[in-house]
Amino acid sequence: MDHHTTIHEVGEGAVQAVCSSGWRSPVSGADKTTGTMDPMQHAISAGDLHEWEMSCDRRRRVPAVTSQDVLDTVAPGHC
Repeated sequence: MDHHTTIHEVGEGAVQAVCSSGWRSPVSGADKTTGTMDPMQHAISAGDLHEWEMSCDRRRRVPAVTSQDVLDTVAPGHC
């Protein structure tokens, strides 16, 4: 299955990455504490990481970290 992510607005200033497979990222921007990254960039990064994880899974090389792990490293407590 090909995975295609899109960014959806889920409220005033809040966005979420959504995959054609049904996966959804955490909502970014809902709490207004995004740190140095804006909510749109959080959602785009989460979607990019999800697509990468799924491409690795198809090749049977599952990464040791999840997209949320990476986002927590980039902006701890802000995702």
